[in-house]
Amino acid sequence: MRKSIVPFLFAFLPFVSTYSQNNLVVPEKLKVFIDCQTRCDMSFIRSEINLVDFLLDQQAADVHVLITDQNTGGGGDEYQLIFFGQNQFQNMKDTIRFINDANATAYEERDLLIKYLKLGLTPYIGRTKMAKEIQIQMKSEKIDIETKENTGTKTKDPWNFWVFRIGANGNFNADAVYKDRRYGGNFSANRTTEELKINFSVNASKNKSIFEYENAGMTQKIIVNNHTYNFSHSLVKSINDHWSYGYEANYSQSSFSNIKGQAFLRAAVEYNIFPYKEVNNRFFTISYG
Repeated sequence: MRKSIVPFLFAFLPFVSTYSQNNLVVPEKLKVFIDCQTRCDMSFIRSEINLVDFLLDQQAADVHVLITDQNTGGGGDEYQLIFFGQNQFQNMKDTIRFINDANATAYEERDLLIKYLKLGLTPYIGRTKMAKEIQIQMKSEKIDIETKENTGTKTKDPWNFWVFRIGANGNFNADAVYKDRRYGGNFSANRTTEELKINFSVNASKNKSIFEYENAGMTQKIIVNNHTYNFSHSLVKSINDHWSYGYEANYSQSSFSNIKGQAFLRAAVEYNIFPYKEVNNRFFTISYG
């Protein structure tokens, strides 16, 4: 009796294997959740990519796409798209980065984001019934010789990762017995790499208020002048993927706060829970100074 069961089991196993393979669930459409932490035209994305279903529920999606960006020294933006597979795609994960030119228009920036979003979603759509609708072109019709985009040459940042910002503001208010004017400006220079983070910033503001009132038939004036100046500088040097050390210096004046001048210099150590190279999508530090 035992001898007759063994051949039967071996004959049954191929059938089980064939049955399970033929009954794998192939989705009709990919379900996508877009987690955009920057400028994203969702109406444009939905109109340009109609081979997938875009959901508002992250848990129900097959793919969770996290989109972030940061400024580059040349004035452009470096985008990062992380594709997290979920459900039957849970073992699939990919990251795509691209740099948007500083002189690019909003239209060009939007088209470039769509291009790389399509590129990242293609491996997932290829495992659905909509794969037959995908058209892939692997032939370049134009080669940019100046930027050497098709030669694999890495583009060098002419600003060496420095980012400069400058701003100014002011306002004026007046009525019959009151006048007030304020103006100020700010400037900052920052450079951030995996090894070193440097920051310089200067802020200044002035305020003049004039109050008029009558006293014993005579017009009296009260003039109030206030100013605030602040300079700060910090430097953080990485020791490894998690530890870093550095210092912070600051000098400020404020007549409004009755501070003629104050300065401090302090050292600090910092521990980053996640590696510094992942700062665009997760950042958690503990510091002591």
